Amino acid sequence: MWRNNDYVVPRRQWVNIQVHFLLDEKNEQFRLWIDSELVIDDRGQTLPLANTILDSVEVGISAKQEECVFYLDDMKVSAIAS
Repeated sequence: MWRNNDYVVPRRQWVNIQVHFLLDEKNEQFRLWIDSELVIDDRGQTLPLANTILDSVEVGISAKQEECVFYLDDMKVSAIAS
């Protein structure tokens, strides 16, 4: 999946992150906004198989080798009807 390497996530301040996943075996989409700025808008595989059931969400910083602190406040998960 394409990643925007030009965008730097602000440090030591609160940011609003919004993510939309279109989970579909043929028309997948992923969009990510930080403080209302569209940072990633791409299509790619969002489900490993067409009959996959997602039953959990992981939030945090799991791709870093170095120690860091991640604060999360007011998280919402919802379905948006198309």
